[in-house]
Amino acid sequence: KSALGLPLLVSVSQKSFLGATVGLPVKDLGPASLAAELHAIGNGADYVRTHAPGDLRSAITFSETLAKFRSRDARDRGLDHA
Repeated sequence: KSALGLPLLVSVSQKSFLGATVGLPVKDLGPASLAAELHAIGNGADYVRTHAPGDLRSAITFSETLAKFRSRDARDRGLDHA
């Protein structure tokens, strides 16, 4: 991404490499797809193509909420060094 200076689109939803990784058929890859999509977002993906936009939106919202709590907890314990 940074080498090209272009936005990064990731499309991992229901891909066969996920099935090979977790040992499931494509039709059962919803949770693995969601985990891979969240991982891509957490590592800088600008766009994600998904088969489950509602589930992904919920997972992003939940992940952002957890990050806020983690950040607040670190501040409360004097662990934020920013």
